[in-house]
Amino acid sequence: MKKLKEQVDPPIVKFTEASEIIREDGFWELLINIREFALRRLGTTDIGWRYYKHRLRQKAATETDADPFKLIWVDPNQIKHITGVVRNPQHPEKIIDQSFRGIDTFGSVKQGDWDKNNHDFEQHWKYKAIKQWYIDDIPWDKTEFFCKKMESNPGYEQKKQLVKWCKKYERLFNDIKLEGYKTQKELVTGQPHKEICVNIGRSGRFLFNGSGHHRLAIAKILNLDEIPVIIRVRHSLWQKIRNSILEENISQIDYNKIQNHPDLQDIFDA
Repeated sequence: MKKLKEQVDPPIVKFTEASEIIREDGFWELLINIREFALRRLGTTDIGWRYYKHRLRQKAATETDADPFKLIWVDPNQIKHITGVVRNPQHPEKIIDQSFRGIDTFGSVKQGDWDKNNHDFEQHWKYKAIKQWYIDDIPWDKTEFFCKKMESNPGYEQKKQLVKWCKKYERLFNDIKLEGYKTQKELVTGQPHKEICVNIGRSGRFLFNGSGHHRLAIAKILNLDEIPVIIRVRHSLWQKIRNSILEENISQIDYNKIQNHPDLQDIFDA
């Protein structure tokens, strides 16, 4: 499926691209492309980006004092585990509990033991596949991910789809390796909430929340120093720590343990 390119080309070039989209995918697809192109262009401006975040905030939860779409930078190796219960630990994007999904969960605070599970992110098939390909120099079609997918659903179409996915992962990997890790704003996606999403447990532990698993896997494998993430859900006991700091009642907590936590710098710097 063709898409309108971002480059500023002469009108005749854009007309040719549009004609190809109509011929291959139809007029409706062209209209969708034009809308997405316009939104991407709007996202190149600070005003446009603030507009996107404003719209998202109207849908987000208001259970924390923090900006629900606050961007923080963390060491990817600090994100070791997956939130709550998953259907399969090898597929951390498939979180069963829907209370951790959706725009209205950004900025929410939750009680319970959801932060006590220890499903290891690095047991994820796609993480292991990218690592096998890059570190161990194993061809994509020999990786555990590829082989298990073919075992569960053999056939030409499945193999074709897997090859397509692997090429996509490889392009993403090379883009990050060569150009560095970019935020959604830098990528002009018009989607501030599409950063890697994490939750924070009662002790401040970061837990992966199912969004951006390919990017997190690549960041870990490339051993990047830090990556941007958004906090979707905070444990109620962690929010209590934020509240104590805001109320200048920090005698209740071990300041030395939490003073450098990325989620608290907005309070300490205020």
